[in-house]
Amino acid sequence: MSIEKRFWAKVSIGPGCWEWTASKLPGKGYGKIKVGVGWKLAHRLSWEFAKGPIPGGIQVCHSCDNPGCVNPAHLFLGTQADNMADMVRKGRARPGYKFKSKLTDEEKNAILLDPRLQAEIASDYGVHQATISRIKARLQ
Repeated sequence: MSIEKRFWAKVSIGPGCWEWTASKLPGKGYGKIKVGVGWKLAHRLSWEFAKGPIPGGIQVCHSCDNPGCVNPAHLFLGTQADNMADMVRKGRARPGYKFKSKLTDEEKNAILLDPRLQAEIASDYGVHQATISRIKARLQ
């Protein structure tokens, strides 16, 4: 059976969202399907089947905010920055979240000298704590 036929057999098509009914990423809700020796995310495969290749470095985002949805009409391409801006615009960000796509060299230098907890620094700069960790380790 082709991957596409196997894929669509695992989709419950509704009037809005088309729900992925098979395996999902734990705690995330994104559908996944085994392809060859690895796994692919269901919403990305749905995009490829319906609309073609996904450019490198580009995400397949959900306009419906339902990670289990594979309806191509509910998907759009964007960068990580586009996806985060969409989250903020829709009010899905945690209270006080400030989106920041890139830190300047001046900001990175200030972060290196900041003695506070990484989570506090991250909150002030609108980035993830892991970003602060990488800066403190001089990996970014």
